[in-house]
Amino acid sequence: MSFDDILQLRAEPEFKSGRDASRGWIRNVSSKGWSDKELRQEIHHLLHQYREYMRIQKIKYSLTTLSCLAKLPAHIAGTFIGTIPALVTTGCSLFITRINLMEAELKAPGRELAYIDSLNKRICNYQ
Repeated sequence: MSFDDILQLRAEPEFKSGRDASRGWIRNVSSKGWSDKELRQEIHHLLHQYREYMRIQKIKYSLTTLSCLAKLPAHIAGTFIGTIPALVTTGCSLFITRINLMEAELKAPGRELAYIDSLNKRICNYQ
């Protein structure tokens, strides 16, 4: 990962908010006086919860998207007048599904550590 890549990453609003959430979590945890082992277990537990929750949400997103796309040919094959509302409904369903995924990520357990997970994925992609 180059220095420019790091600067670009730091400038992204998504990573700024994630970094701030992680810092708040770190401040909260540091006041509890946990041992290194307890802290590692908590991080592992929260990251696991977050990843599992998001894995399930992404499956739901994929299935809903696939369902919308599968219905599209049937809507197109229907009568022209009846198809327009159906096409609009299908298109809106795709956007609503994406918004639901974004909302789910905001509600995910362990989301304070999502920044660590995202950062780890970004760094691994550069190697």
